[in-house]
Amino acid sequence: MPNILRFYEAAPGSEDCLLTHRDLQQCLLIKGTALQEVTEREAVVYKKGNFISCHGCLGILPVSAFVNGEQKIVELLLLISHCESVGKLKDAEIFRISDLDARVLNVPGTSRYDQIPGLRQTVLTTKGFFTGGKSYFCVKRAGSASEMCIHLSQQQQFKYQHSNDQNAASHALKFVWNRGMFNRFNQFEVSDKWTFKVICGGVSMKSVNIQGEYAQLCVVYRQSCERAGTRFLTRGVDENGHVANFVESEMIISCNDKLTSYVMTRGSIPLFWDQPGIQVGAHKTRFTREYAFSSAAFLKHMYFMKKQYERFAIVDLLGVNRGSEDTLSKAFASYLQRFPLTKAVPFVHFDFHAECPASDQERRRAGLQKLHNLLQNTVLGGVGGFGFFYCDDNGAQNSVRNQLGVYRVNCLDCLDRTNMVQGFIAERVLPAMLSAVFGNQVQLAKEKISLLLPDMIKLCGDEVSKMYAGTGALNADDRTGKLFDAGKSAARTFQNNFFDEAKQQSFDLVRNTLFSDHPVYQKARMLCSDTDINVPFKLRELICDNQMTFTELENIRVCIGTWNVNGGKQFQKDETKDETDISLWLFNAPSESLKQFPPVNGYVAEGADFNQNPDIYAIGFQEIVDLDLKNMISTSHITADEWHDKLSQLFCPKGYSSVLKGCQLVGVCLFVFVKNKHVPYIKAIASQTLKTGMKGAAGNKGGVAIRFQLHATSMCFVCSHFAAGQSNFAERNADFHSLASRFKFPPINQSLNDHDYVFWCGDFNYRIDMENALTRNYIEMCQWPKLLENDQLTLQRSEENVFDGYTEGPVLFPPTYKYDLLTDEYDSSEKCRTPAWTDRVLWKRRHAFFYLPQEYWPKDLQWPAGDLIYYGRAEVKSSDHRPVVAYVDIQVQRVDHERRSQVISNLILDIGPPNGAVHVKLVDLAAQNWVHMSSEWRVHLEHYLAEYTEGGVVVGSRQVGADMARILFRDPSHAVKAVALSGHRITTSIEMRVEFATRDFVSAYSSELDRLETATQVDAEIADQVAQILPKEQPVPIATPLISFTPFPSQQATAVSDASAMQTSNSVVKQAPPKRPPPPKKIPTSHSTGNLNSNAANYPGMPGSFVEQAPLLGTPSNAIGEKSQSFLNVAERKISTGSEVASSQYTSSQGPDVNFDVTFDVNSNCSSTVGSSENVNVNNFPAPPSNCNSYMDLSDPPAGLQRNPSLNQNISHYSQVVGDISQTSIKSNNNSNCFEKNLFSDAYCSDAMINSGSVGSNCDNVNLVNGTSAKTKPQNIGKVPPPLPPKSDKNKKPIPFMVQK
Repeated sequence: MPNILRFYEAAPGSEDCLLTHRDLQQCLLIKGTALQEVTEREAVVYKKGNFISCHGCLGILPVSAFVNGEQKIVELLLLISHCESVGKLKDAEIFRISDLDARVLNVPGTSRYDQIPGLRQTVLTTKGFFTGGKSYFCVKRAGSASEMCIHLSQQQQFKYQHSNDQNAASHALKFVWNRGMFNRFNQFEVSDKWTFKVICGGVSMKSVNIQGEYAQLCVVYRQSCERAGTRFLTRGVDENGHVANFVESEMIISCNDKLTSYVMTRGSIPLFWDQPGIQVGAHKTRFTREYAFSSAAFLKHMYFMKKQYERFAIVDLLGVNRGSEDTLSKAFASYLQRFPLTKAVPFVHFDFHAECPASDQERRRAGLQKLHNLLQNTVLGGVGGFGFFYCDDNGAQNSVRNQLGVYRVNCLDCLDRTNMVQGFIAERVLPAMLSAVFGNQVQLAKEKISLLLPDMIKLCGDEVSKMYAGTGALNADDRTGKLFDAGKSAARTFQNNFFDEAKQQSFDLVRNTLFSDHPVYQKARMLCSDTDINVPFKLRELICDNQMTFTELENIRVCIGTWNVNGGKQFQKDETKDETDISLWLFNAPSESLKQFPPVNGYVAEGADFNQNPDIYAIGFQEIVDLDLKNMISTSHITADEWHDKLSQLFCPKGYSSVLKGCQLVGVCLFVFVKNKHVPYIKAIASQTLKTGMKGAAGNKGGVAIRFQLHATSMCFVCSHFAAGQSNFAERNADFHSLASRFKFPPINQSLNDHDYVFWCGDFNYRIDMENALTRNYIEMCQWPKLLENDQLTLQRSEENVFDGYTEGPVLFPPTYKYDLLTDEYDSSEKCRTPAWTDRVLWKRRHAFFYLPQEYWPKDLQWPAGDLIYYGRAEVKSSDHRPVVAYVDIQVQRVDHERRSQVISNLILDIGPPNGAVHVKLVDLAAQNWVHMSSEWRVHLEHYLAEYTEGGVVVGSRQVGADMARILFRDPSHAVKAVALSGHRITTSIEMRVEFATRDFVSAYSSELDRLETATQVDAEIADQVAQILPKEQPVPIATPLISFTPFPSQQATAVSDASAMQTSNSVVKQAPPKRPPPPKKIPTSHSTGNLNSNAANYPGMPGSFVEQAPLLGTPSNAIGEKSQSFLNVAERKISTGSEVASSQYTSSQGPDVNFDVTFDVNSNCSSTVGSSENVNVNNFPAPPSNCNSYMDLSDPPAGLQRNPSLNQNISHYSQVVGDISQTSIKSNNNSNCFEKNLFSDAYCSDAMINSGSVGSNCDNVNLVNGTSAKTKPQNIGKVPPPLPPKSDKNKKPIPFMVQK
């Protein structure tokens, strides 16, 4: 392939690079992270540096690296330096990538990656992935009208070309492995001709001579990048319905103007399962999630199959007597029959190894014939019942045949058996395809092509196998083949067990998951239905800033229990006590504690209601097996499974489901059960185990964790067992920090601190530093404060050495360790250990705006850690520890999807076009014509706009026509501010006109927003289906306490101070986004308003709408004291939907002679506020009893003010005056349910009156007076004072304004 691209490196000290294309007239200018297409003439100045030639470009890959001692995101341009042709298909040629080159774009002074420390290994990893013989791209012949590509099937291409089928376009991205590298090109609206779409898998092509006519035979295997990974690390399905090793295989035959193709698919069993441990010989499988938590992912996968292929039949090749394959197969068939969506899907189970043994070719042929008969009887129309795709160059609709469905074939790995069966099906469909293309020559074509097809399918299968398993496929047909297969199996075992983790990192790097661990990325993903929408980072940030406008807080109850069962010896001896003891611990501990007065076994919150079943149970155990050498080397899961079964028998009939089948590290085990009503809304489930024993080498000590996301709130539950020993608190501290820093959860390596809630329980082994006898005496007297003064955990927490930021309830129960078995007596053995509170429960909550510095958190947004309901122990005597349990009421964020759509739509208007480009024209007011756009004017405009767009960075400009300049900003939001400057004079007679270069820039985001809405709708539909099959909630046998008495009230108040602010309602009043550090302001920008979309009361200082405010001419007053400071600086854009304000009065002064009064009406649910600045004294006259919230903000003093709220109103009324108002009267009519906003801006009015809201109405009114009065107040804008308006010339026609969005 000839070189079609040339890359010119940046000059020393510059970031400006250039890319030229052989077949394009324009060049691509790369200025750091900004891209701009320029003409050949404009590009001449950038062609003075060194250059390299290449075959094509993959895109821009962002990676993290250290540059000059600082960590920075370095952007790499990946170029194809070598490739080899695979063959031609019609007017296109397919190439395999042999080598890549990379150039650094955004580091001044160098474009060589090997000059930046640590970047060389990243580039080598990327090269190794793409140059392993499995990456392909397609090049169309220059001047060809053909749209041939290999990332879409021929049928999908035809649909997209002739009907613009967006479903086909979105499906294509499933197989494009470098799609994440197109982000920069898409952002700046660069033509897609600069890059190639790369697939991974296998491509084999042959040319066949049929009676003098050459036909092309092509086999393409496209491997999906959605759930990419290696064999033992990536199994089953993920929560979005993507399965491991999903491959779309296509057989294509083309001759002259005729083309036909046939598609099949393969993919892992769409359930949650894996193969743990070292894999040698038979591979044991296990289900990692229960039925309830596999159903949603299973349905999503089936929904995708139905949407994409309309019809499909499943061919399952798992064995009946091959380890646990039979269990997988039966589960798959069972799931298909449970849901209406999949009941009618044809399902064929065929034990391939039993029916088609490799050692007996005769039996293999007979077995394949048996499979043929099964398909004939199961699939409508037989083996070829789905038909095939056929078209000719005429493209007439009546000459096109469509394939009506596909086979979905699977075995365990979807490699060897699957490949052979797909080859068998292809051979059965081939005659009909050849007949459509060759007509009378079908027999000759069949003889020749039938000889080539098996080897081509085998070659492509080998490439897929190498990518997933590390070796080629196993296809033994004789004794020699068996020897080769034995060698491949050994190589697979070695590769999969020891090298797959490094290989998995290369998958993740290429798929561009670099920013997935950024806190804004994580929060935005949770708020967007766990969908990774491809939008600018600034939009993600704004979505997070405005989260409180489209979410509601819902109260749920969490029960966390911990118990060291001492190896479970007593449970094994007395099976009949199990359920009774568990119930006593998890269900009845509060009521048992209150049987004594005062209660001595725990803290009970005043007025606690224990008839409410906990929504989540997290149950942690320690020492479920003996901590001996045998168990540390090879831990059995039998005991953990028994505990799981025991708990399931107790919880599942009551309407609970297990999140995971337990998470075990030797003796530490954790189980989480949730109410079935929450199951459809739980996502992103992951678990991890970590060792801390013997400096991380042994699992006798350590921790396990389970995390998930409920609605838009993430939770992590940790159970741990720390180092033992009376004086070893330093080792215990080290164990905590080791676990807290090392927990990383797939797929995006979230840490423990990346969760909204963390609940940590376990046997922490912290002791009491007192004499044994004195400790026991204090226990007899229930003197818990005296003991806590010497409790190691309490002391270490007070010094912030451990569990910093965590909350623990009042410890009002006796120490839980160490007891003689089956007695109430503390240790009477020879060691006679001192009693201690070794078993504890702590938790913490992350702030909603955690991604911002704490000084910018809204001060009046209450965000308590949780409301502790009960914290105590249970009198279960079958272990030397007493179990501990805590009930905590917490809040989760639930997203209102309709409001979210409205918010995002309005935010897009604020963020501006993705490319950050504007068009600028200059008008000569005296001559009444456009000014010629010279290079001097362009330079002047660059400096002017950079200065007056509040820190905007202009990355370049170019001339468009004779009188227009295209100016490019690095941050798209500065383009919005530049458009706001349209109409400003830059000299006394030259006025500027500015508009967006992309007028309908909102459509640039539409595809991603549509994908978000589709995902949300699918989630809702699937949630309904899952809810229908789950058992309904049953009452948990929890007794309501007759009394509620808590000793030591001072300790209670200290421990639950955060909880005192908990909201009790399920929905809360919406909050405004936090302040950010304001940028320097040069001039006031134009006012713009969006739609009102809230009926909630407003925060003082901001309306309940999307408004970009101009800076107030006065100094903002501190209207309602410290609680609302962050919402009063309306010089910045604020988005809010209001909140309630405490009933009290504040008076504050700020600036010269400023008086500000806030008065709350008597006997009313009303807060009325008037704000003013600059020598104003305004009195607020409260209205009679009403349900209203009125606010008025005046920046320039009016001569008089009258505000008359009417009687019996349910209104939220906001008025803001910016400018000089001599007289203003604002009235609201009686008996109205009205959300009213009046905004006066830049006006100098002699008289103004607004009267909104009619009697008995339910309305949303917006009244805007903006510069419409007779006298306009002059403003100084820019450096040059504005001149007087030029005299009008009636003979000259006015210059038309440019259309502005």
